[in-house]
Amino acid sequence: TYQGNDAISAYCRDLRELVQTIEQNTGLKQLAYYDSLTGTSSRVAFMQSLKLRFRQLKNGDALALVMLDFDNFKNINDTYGHQAGDATLRNKISQIRSVLPDGAQLGRYGGDEFIILMENINWEDLNLLMKKVVEKVSGTIMDTGGVVFPVTISAGGVFWDPSCLNCEQLLNRADNALYDAKRNGRNRFVLLDRRRRAPEEATELTRHDKSLLL
Repeated sequence: TYQGNDAISAYCRDLRELVQTIEQNTGLKQLAYYDSLTGTSSRVAFMQSLKLRFRQLKNGDALALVMLDFDNFKNINDTYGHQAGDATLRNKISQIRSVLPDGAQLGRYGGDEFIILMENINWEDLNLLMKKVVEKVSGTIMDTGGVVFPVTISAGGVFWDPSCLNCEQLLNRADNALYDAKRNGRNRFVLLDRRRRAPEEATELTRHDKSLLL
């Protein structure tokens, strides 16, 4: 009987260790594929999805990529503290999610910059949707424990076309549209015109231009 009890105890111990290992692996997977602050896709997970979808694209497919950035977000952190900054991202990303269509993938690209992948949407509907997103964010004042301040975003979007040969080109074009939104006063959405030359062919941004993303 003692041997039987020892065997049962050993089995239970092994089972507990197995459960702990599974939980740890699940936690690591969550960290790898989801942003812990906002619950959006991580950059790694988003890029995997984008690259997979890019390989499947064929002429005539409607694939839109949008990059968005919180305006003057550094000022929020510097003035109200990083807790207020974190609360802002959680709150506003939740608002953005509430108006995105089913199937849209929202990911955190880095810092206060986020990225959206959408399919089966046309030019006009994307324009209307993203203007709604911009208005949704700016339409409510942020309140974190009695500290009240406005929040706005800028966003830039682009549609894939056959002249775009890889994911990096598509990202660069969306990024270029985002810079246009910043240059033109922030708190707006800019959809890159099909006739515009690709940003990789354009003049390199000056240091002053790049400061618009702060």
